Amino acid sequence: MFRKTQTKLYKLPDTKILMRKKSAGKKTSSIIIITNLLLSIIAFSMMIASTTEIVSGQGTTTPMGRLITVPTVKLPLADISATQPTYLAKEIFSFSETTKGTAGFFDAVAGSGLDAALGGLMWAGVAYGAGQLIGSLLGLEKEQTQALSLSLAAGVGVGKFVGVIFGKGGAGLDLVGGQGISQTSIIGAPGIGIVVAVVVFALTYKDTSEKTVIFECNPWDQPKGGTNCELCNKDSNNFPCTEYKCKSLGAACELLNAGTGNEKCSWVNKNDVTSPIISPNYEALTEGYTYKNVRIRPPGIGMELTKENGECIEAFTTIKFGISTNEPTKCSIDYNHTTSIDNMTWAMGGSNDYEYNHTQILSLPGPTNINNEFPEIKNDGQYSMFIRCEDPNGNSNVDEYAVKFCVDKGPDTTPTRIEATSIINNAPVSYNTEKVNMTLYLNEPATCKWSKEDKDYNVMENTMSCVESITNFNSKMLYTCKGTLTGIENRKDNDYYFRCKDQPRAQENERNKNTESYKFTIKGTQPLNIIEIGPNGTIEGGASPVAVKLSIETGNGYNDGDSVCYYSTTQNEKDYVKFYTTESYKHEQTQNLVEGTYTYYYKCLDLGGNTEYNQTTFKVFIDKESPKIVRVKHDSAGDETCGGAGCLRISTNEESTCTYSTTTCNYETNKGIVMPYDNSKEHYAPWDTNNKYYIKCSDKSGNEPLPTECSIIIKAYNEK
Repeated sequence: MFRKTQTKLYKLPDTKILMRKKSAGKKTSSIIIITNLLLSIIAFSMMIASTTEIVSGQGTTTPMGRLITVPTVKLPLADISATQPTYLAKEIFSFSETTKGTAGFFDAVAGSGLDAALGGLMWAGVAYGAGQLIGSLLGLEKEQTQALSLSLAAGVGVGKFVGVIFGKGGAGLDLVGGQGISQTSIIGAPGIGIVVAVVVFALTYKDTSEKTVIFECNPWDQPKGGTNCELCNKDSNNFPCTEYKCKSLGAACELLNAGTGNEKCSWVNKNDVTSPIISPNYEALTEGYTYKNVRIRPPGIGMELTKENGECIEAFTTIKFGISTNEPTKCSIDYNHTTSIDNMTWAMGGSNDYEYNHTQILSLPGPTNINNEFPEIKNDGQYSMFIRCEDPNGNSNVDEYAVKFCVDKGPDTTPTRIEATSIINNAPVSYNTEKVNMTLYLNEPATCKWSKEDKDYNVMENTMSCVESITNFNSKMLYTCKGTLTGIENRKDNDYYFRCKDQPRAQENERNKNTESYKFTIKGTQPLNIIEIGPNGTIEGGASPVAVKLSIETGNGYNDGDSVCYYSTTQNEKDYVKFYTTESYKHEQTQNLVEGTYTYYYKCLDLGGNTEYNQTTFKVFIDKESPKIVRVKHDSAGDETCGGAGCLRISTNEESTCTYSTTTCNYETNKGIVMPYDNSKEHYAPWDTNNKYYIKCSDKSGNEPLPTECSIIIKAYNEK
């Protein structure tokens, strides 16, 4: 039993970024964004309203000599007279001056639809840029900044458009009863802009987060100590105490007198208050490594783990080390200091069983790998792993036992290793399979490619989807690369070649690529066939139930018919049961059946996934009668069976075995004189007119006459 199966074994010191949790402060962030959105729209609306209200200007004459109404623009920094005639609108938009009255919708004049559209677009662009600036200042995510910018642009742009087209002198003035829409009121143009902005924001805003979610399915762990051991001994006459029941009541409970019928559960070492002694396990250590400065606990508090030459461990190198304790213990580990064993992150070796020896596998990135991905972390490659162990009575070492080690600070110069694959190398696939999904498990993050020819990484045609962060390893501390292998052909070995390039987030000149390919083979197969099935016809038995043998012979497929076969009486996939004798080309299963007619459905599956179905129907008959003699005759001399004097020949109504006596019917059938042939309908005895033949016959079901009875009594004589 173990506490936690999670075996991700490194956390960079004091580094929250490695957890990749972007959702912290999610609600607060959303509120800040929405608040800034509304305030920004209102501010923009007030500003553009104060600079664009069109009023009647002083009448004047253009160089062409016609009467016009000159737009007067209200400037926000009004050190110029609010009624000073100006051609500002014309200069900005290149519009013609308006004639008296409301501008036409498509006129290229101030207040027209074209004026409103262009003005709206201009201010939308300004608002979009302001949104990008606000997002940057607030430290928002890219998606959040984009949503803020788009909603600001939409709100301000629409607000500007509505303010111009439905404002004083606007082309849409008649649509609002001749009264210009307010440029400053919340129920006017700013209000419309806010509504539009909120709608756009709601449609585009995505407050997403990326989390690493770990699911753990752990066995139940029994209580510490042995306070409840005696509960197992109550009413032991009706409910005997078993080892399982005893140990489930407490980690320190033990079953005494096992196998005697007088089992008792007892709390052993009840007065034990001493924490375990911890020392290094040299047998568990990977070859080429050693422990240094070993201090056994107590009173020592740790040791160092290095190469035998004293150098640091190479980055992403898998090694194993271990510790031993003086009593059965369960041990936990962590890279950070904790206050007790219950606060530690991982069960050592992934197991929470009470053992004398505990091992742990390590594979860590080097400082170069960490600093390439997280430059804000100044990692020097020095690590300490803290261990605590607890005995069944709950005694654990308060002082942590530290295992110190270092990872080489030098640049990563070793190429990626493919440690495992999701499909076994040289595995078969089912007939007509053209492609399969494939996962590579690497010792470090990398980008990988594959080809059907052995070639350089740069010219391989097919890329794979690989994790690139040093934090994205699985429970075996391996990194995944996924892809789809195509072009699989039937009835042949299909070879594929893989190469990888490490350090995806490093400079290209710092990356190492494989110079030798990892060869992987997928075997194409042919269809699996069921060659022969049984039983068929009628199966007879002398008593119910009858032992009936189901049988299948398979061929072809993968490895000449080697497969696993199943049977069912319903043809429902979930009801198929594995044959008792299978995993070969011959498969057998015995069923005890009562009289009746049966249909059995068969399914066979080989290692490549080829599947074949078939079925058989048969009848079970209960035969309770002994064989009957249906014919008696004298075979003439010269017959090969009978010899010179001839022989007595009898025929039975079913296959049987017959014997005879020359004196009485009171004999055991199997102790009589044998009449060839067994399990036949024809049986013979030497012809002798001086004898009587007391004959008994039994069938395959064991039916035979009663002990004092015969199947027939015959007296031989010769015709005169």
